[in-house]
Amino acid sequence: IAAAASQRMRLAAIAHHHLLTADRWGLFANERVERSLVTTAALLERQEDLTIYAGRYLSRHPDDAAIHMTVAKARAKRATNLRDFPAAAAELATVVQLDPRRASARADLGSALAELGRFDEAIAELKEALQLDESLGGATYNLGTLLLHVGRLDEAVTYLQQATRTLPDDADLYNNLGSALLQLHRLADAEVNFSKALALDPNHPAAHFNLGRVLAAFNRFDEAEQHLRRAASLDPRYERILTPHR
Repeated sequence: IAAAASQRMRLAAIAHHHLLTADRWGLFANERVERSLVTTAALLERQEDLTIYAGRYLSRHPDDAAIHMTVAKARAKRATNLRDFPAAAAELATVVQLDPRRASARADLGSALAELGRFDEAIAELKEALQLDESLGGATYNLGTLLLHVGRLDEAVTYLQQATRTLPDDADLYNNLGSALLQLHRLADAEVNFSKALALDPNHPAAHFNLGRVLAAFNRFDEAEQHLRRAASLDPRYERILTPHR
């Protein structure tokens, strides 16, 4: 997959170069060249070219929904990479408006809204994305984690359990699932999931900390202390567990 993507980018770069040459020399001065330049500039994330050619093309073809979407997706990706979540949310909202059934755009919009603290809207978008495409494991995980964050624990468990089917090797996922189960006082189930997280990542400080809490609740104090000490050695934030008066 990575090799195919790399090959696609190389071909896009070659095509973009030839299209730019054709445009600058007026060899193929037509709308198809301009439209193709918008597409290749978006794929290659060449923002200056995207701004120039999208502006030029859309000034004459303002109703070309596909190009509007291409531009909005490229700008949303750039904004997300820059952690400019207000801009990302605005661009993704444009994509969703143009294509309401594009599940991936709704999922990305939900993630951007969550970063902005607009949790109810984020949950609604993520749920809509999964209604359109239930195979989006990342969206399922993000929704479960967000529901955990806002305290909707039963729902969080449901979505996080679903996410383990498509993301079986994600230690953070099992730690989050364990955290939801722990807050629901399902200690045995929580222990299982924290242990799974540590099997995947033996140096996961939060999983060590959480498993230590569960083991202490079971009066398995020696085991609990080992995990709590390990958490503190991996992340100073957990050191207060062992030295609460420092």
